[in-house]
Amino acid sequence: MQYAIQALDEILIPNSIENGESDKAHHRHFSPRNQIKDIKISVDIQLEPEAHEFIKATANPPYLFDLGPDKRRAAVDEIQSDPVSMLPVEIEDRTIPGGPDGPVSVRILRPQNAPALLPAIVYFHGAGWVFGNAHTHDQLIRELAVGAQAAVVFPNYSLSPEAQYLTAIQESYAVVKWVEENRILSSPRCNDVVLGSVHGRSSFTEYR
Repeated sequence: MQYAIQALDEILIPNSIENGESDKAHHRHFSPRNQIKDIKISVDIQLEPEAHEFIKATANPPYLFDLGPDKRRAAVDEIQSDPVSMLPVEIEDRTIPGGPDGPVSVRILRPQNAPALLPAIVYFHGAGWVFGNAHTHDQLIRELAVGAQAAVVFPNYSLSPEAQYLTAIQESYAVVKWVEENRILSSPRCNDVVLGSVHGRSSFTEYR
């Protein structure tokens, strides 16, 4: 939409100036933002059959945002439970020390037959700190591990509203600190660390 407005500006501004109209008057009478309601853009979107089925399955209430935390989590887990092709990886579930209320659960994924020394991706899942887990993001973190040939460290941080604000952030920080301090001595045996998230606030930052 921003590009459409800019294009209209380029068309309308020269015409109004040629007619002796000031730029201010142009924007008052001919601003594309006032005329944008008259623009109709036709876009032909082709969806895969699976996407169509998902849209149909979620088109009617109750909607996810109408549900409480427990039902939201169950709904998201169910949506992500359909059989799909998963890349083979080595998986290690463990806890690491340093969380605000004790050990923090993490899942570590490595490509099969990978070298001993790997870069690491610490992946914080999205969903507003309320739902999401290693199951809902299983396919994605497997693809990250195999595609990047890296060890993916997935913090199973405590979810809100049961966990109060800062708990999940402190747990995630504890995981990053553990990966940094144990990059050579223990899993994930890494020499580079990358932080990342989807639908979250973490930027991709590299530590060497």
